[in-house]
Amino acid sequence: MKKLSIVTLAVACAGFVHAANCKMPTCKEPAMEKSQFCERHTCHTEGCYNGVKIGGIPGWAAGKANKSAPWMQGGATAPEVPTKIVWKHCPKHACGRVMPRIKNDTTRNLLVGKNPDEILCIMACDRDRLYKGKYCLKHSCGMAKCPGCVLEEWSEAARDNEKKLELADLTTNEFCPRHLSLKGDNKFEREGPTKETCSEYFIRIKEEKAAKAAKAAEKAAAKAAEKTAKAETTE
Repeated sequence: MKKLSIVTLAVACAGFVHAANCKMPTCKEPAMEKSQFCERHTCHTEGCYNGVKIGGIPGWAAGKANKSAPWMQGGATAPEVPTKIVWKHCPKHACGRVMPRIKNDTTRNLLVGKNPDEILCIMACDRDRLYKGKYCLKHSCGMAKCPGCVLEEWSEAARDNEKKLELADLTTNEFCPRHLSLKGDNKFEREGPTKETCSEYFIRIKEEKAAKAAKAAEKAAAKAAEKTAKAETTE
């Protein structure tokens, strides 16, 4: 299936250099601590301070104004649609899902009047990807260790230019095209680490390191107490 291709701008960040204002063009908000970007434009993945991913909305999605829409009555001018998508994660951590392309002149209606977060969820995805994958849990094939994206399909009715396109016309499957055909026990669904997102991985490793350090400190304290007790006994 032909997928939407979005040209992205990877906004890199030095990481731990604090700046007075967000480095994202046109943004004047103060930068977060450890980041060169504001809260909105800093990657939402735990432990990451890079700038978020940005991409343009392609012409086929911006589409033509539906002449039957209310705003077109009486010679009114059709409202503008956004010109770009602003992800909540950096290029390294953002889910790679993009809405499948469809030939329908009313595609524009999906975007008109929507806020940036709604646009993101329609055209792409607002979640961070799996630690071992390119997509989030929702958009990753349900088959464990499969790197593919789930199959998304537009209904036949949605391909008719006479019909106003709606998100309800898009079906998101649980598996990629290759694994969708497998039956029953042949599907080894994700569990444990295979469902772990980048944020969950960061948190787990951080907690494991803290637990290990606490255990080492406890062991060292016990050893020191034992050594002190022996010293007092020999005095």
